[in-house]
Amino acid sequence: MGQRPQQSGVLTAEGPRRVNLLRSGEKLKATGFRLKMDDRNEKMGKRIRESEMQKIPVMPILGDKDIENQTVSVRRRTEGDLGVMSLEAALALFAQYLNA
Repeated sequence: MGQRPQQSGVLTAEGPRRVNLLRSGEKLKATGFRLKMDDRNEKMGKRIRESEMQKIPVMPILGDKDIENQTVSVRRRTEGDLGVMSLEAALALFAQYLNA
């Protein structure tokens, strides 16, 4: 049985807000998405480029501002930046992608 491909990469901010980021990541996993948290100490732009080069289809990006505002920035490899949305809206969007 082969390993299933990663569907999503969560690109995160650093620092003490990591606990909130992990909670958001767990909510995303609960939708059935296979994801990997990318919390390396690299610039966000570099992590986004690397995720696109790995052909990861959806990237929820959780930065410091997203944590403060309880939002998620979403990028799709084929469409680019989809903007900032609430976590609930992002979960609904990801559920759509799973069913497509």
